[in-house]
Amino acid sequence: LRSAQLLVLNDLGAEEVATPWVRTQIETLLDERIEARLRTIVTTNLSPEEIARSYGERTASRLGPRFFRVADDTTWSGVPDFRQRRSAS
Repeated sequence: LRSAQLLVLNDLGAEEVATPWVRTQIETLLDERIEARLRTIVTTNLSPEEIARSYGERTASRLGPRFFRVADDTTWSGVPDFRQRRSAS
């Protein structure tokens, strides 16, 4: 994880609770990747404020303006949701 040219952290915040251990691991991982200038994509349904509450201000700042891209205007009509297909089976 720490040396991959591209790392995708999918659905940050989907876990029940961000324990202190999880918070430390994510913060350290982001620090190391920023320092090494490696690309990281983070997807989440959390706002920047919710990330700060769940993971701390330090982690939120690492995911700050240069990383945060909001996709509220994205339209997904006509794109099948594989999760709905799986739960219907």
